[in-house]
Amino acid sequence: MEGLYFDGELRLRDDLPMPSPAPGEALIKVLAAGICNTDLEIVKGYMDFSGVLGHEFVGVVEAVGANVADFHPGDVVSNIIPFDQIVDFFDHFEENRRKYLKILLKIG
Repeated sequence: MEGLYFDGELRLRDDLPMPSPAPGEALIKVLAAGICNTDLEIVKGYMDFSGVLGHEFVGVVEAVGANVADFHPGDVVSNIIPFDQIVDFFDHFEENRRKYLKILLKIG
């Protein structure tokens, strides 16, 4: 498996072990991953982390573990909220809209 790996040195590795999904988990083939400020801080030494960076992703479910009913191989998944869902959320919850817009403005 390939991954952008950090262990004091940042490098693209192609020798990482392929994980197997445990019960309640899904194995996702990442098609695109984002690097956020947390990843940049990790490279600077934050949390003494070592491992694969890029936790914001879009991918395809490759396999599912036992007790997974909501996802199936071939499903496209993301942990990034689609913009249309954000707009829908804001349209229905004016109070949250103000709060989250302030957060978004601070972040980006």
